[in-house]
This record gives sequence, C-alpha cells and structure tokens, in this order.
Amino acid sequence: MNDVDILSNLPAIQTDYKPLRFFPTSDSPQPSKKRAFEMDSTTFMSTRHTRTQVFSGRKHFQYLTEVPSLIGCCVRVLQDNVSVLCDLMHAPYHIIKPVLIRCSPQRLQYLEDNNQYLLDETDELWQVLCQKQFKGIEPDEFESWRELHCRLSIARDNKLKNITATISRSMAKAVPVRTTKLAFVDGAVKPPRSVARQQAKYGTAVKGAPKEQSVKLLQSARSAKPTSGSRSSSTIPSAEPSPSPSTSAQPQKAVKKVAPLMQKTLKFMKNRFRR
Repeated sequence: MNDVDILSNLPAIQTDYKPLRFFPTSDSPQPSKKRAFEMDSTTFMSTRHTRTQVFSGRKHFQYLTEVPSLIGCCVRVLQDNVSVLCDLMHAPYHIIKPVLIRCSPQRLQYLEDNNQYLLDETDELWQVLCQKQFKGIEPDEFESWRELHCRLSIARDNKLKNITATISRSMAKAVPVRTTKLAFVDGAVKPPRSVARQQAKYGTAVKGAPKEQSVKLLQSARSAKPTSGSRSSSTIPSAEPSPSPSTSAQPQKAVKKVAPLMQKTLKFMKNRFRR
C-alpha cells in the first residue's frame, strides 16, 4: 500500500475533538517527597489570603478506565438527549433499554406510540414506574403495568382537579376577612388629635360639614362681581368663622433658646465666612 491508500483509509479530522480526561494510574510517576512538601507549604501559605471555596453535594469524576465502545458512546449521547427522541429506527430493545430507563412516563409513552414494537418489551419499565409512584398497588387480572399506570395517573389527575374546584368554590363563598369601608360619609371629617389641639389652641377650627361649606363658597364666588383695579378680596367670604374675643388675642410664640455650644458654633461659622 502506498501513502495515498493509507491516507484515504484514515477517518476524517474532527474540528471539535475533545480528548478524554487523564486518569491517574499507579504506573504514573509520583512527585518526590521534597517536591510534595514544597507544594503543600505553598498551598498552605496561599490559602490564608484567599477565600475558601465551599462545594455543595458530591463531586463526580468522569474518569474512564478503558476506551468505550461505539455502542456505549451512542447510548451515552442518547441518554443526554432523551427529550428529543422520536423514531428509534427499530433498534433492538436490549440496546435501547438503558436509554428508555432515563425516560419519564410521558416520554416513554410517546416513544411507544411512535415505535409500536416496544409495547411487548417495556412492561418491566412500567412496573418500576408503578412501584415508584403508586406503592403497594398490583394490576388486575389481564391488565398490564402500562395500563395500570395510565389508569392510576388519570384517577390522580381527576382527583386533583376535583380538590382544586372544591377549594375555589369554598373560597368564592367565604366572607372576606378584611373589607374596605368608607369613613365619615355623612358627617364631617374628624381631624387627628394633634390637629384638633392646634385648632383649639389657635382658633382655626371650622364647624359644619366641609362639603356644605365648599358648595356655599362656590356659589358666593360665582354671584360676586369683582371691581376692576381693586385687589381687595372682600367679595369672597372667608371659610373661617369670626374668632371670638377670647380667641382673637393669639398668644405670643415662645422664642427658642439656643444652646451655648450651638451659639459658639454659629459664631465661629460667621467669623469664618467673613474672612
């Protein structure tokens, strides 16, 4: 054979080739004790200044002790992409069984509908699913595990729908715990206590319903005719009643006393800005 024949028999070069991980064996050279001690010391000194990494769960190592066969590689790819399988191309059951084990009940039923030859072989898979989801239930006479799983699944879905409908009806008939109510619909709005004290202190309290007062003010403002050039607002009635003689004399506001330390600070700030 010449070089041309040898090159023609070689497989095509893959652009996305990913080599397998290196699996350490006993034959691989081990580092010396001095080198191992230096590596441990550097690792110990470096971890003091770095954050400790915390991992959750188990750490899985995908080491391969031997070269996998072509069938094993294909089965692994099918297991990773079981959600997109449709037509199995009449693959033998003993080869495709590891892939079907990874399927959910809905996906397994879908594959059986598209591949009718699997119906006679997958009864053991349905038995595992029934024992996992519906424990302690055995199929009736002349009933397969697939039919049992379908019957129990439909009954479970109907029960869930009935419970949901019952809860929805009871919630619709129930009286709400919290209801929204309007306050001061017919009477005047009651002011807070702090506002009432200030109104009583300065004589600014308004008697009567505010709705009636607003209507009267609007009517009086429409009927009044303002004179040109006059800025007085004598035509607009005041919303506040005339204060009584006892409340006309407003008490003088007490002057706030500034603390000595604050006076010193203010004086310092004034002298500083003058410069």
